[in-house]
Amino acid sequence: MFGFNPTGWNLWILLIILWTLPWKGYALWLSARNSHPRWFIALLLLNTLAILEIIYIFAVGRKIAKNQTLKEVTEK
Repeated sequence: MFGFNPTGWNLWILLIILWTLPWKGYALWLSARNSHPRWFIALLLLNTLAILEIIYIFAVGRKIAKNQTLKEVTEK
């Protein structure tokens, strides 16, 4: 009844990877661009199924991007 089905697990793992990889990649890129080494390390090491990444992208990363002008970004 509740037997082990490796095909089902493989599907779930694939879906989790496809969900988290784009979020993690964009959050890591944004934290590196905004010069946030602590956020970069936390995002790299913690696997929260993209919850931390989404929080960073929409709460922290956007505030920094809105506050910086193009001149400030290019001077770094």
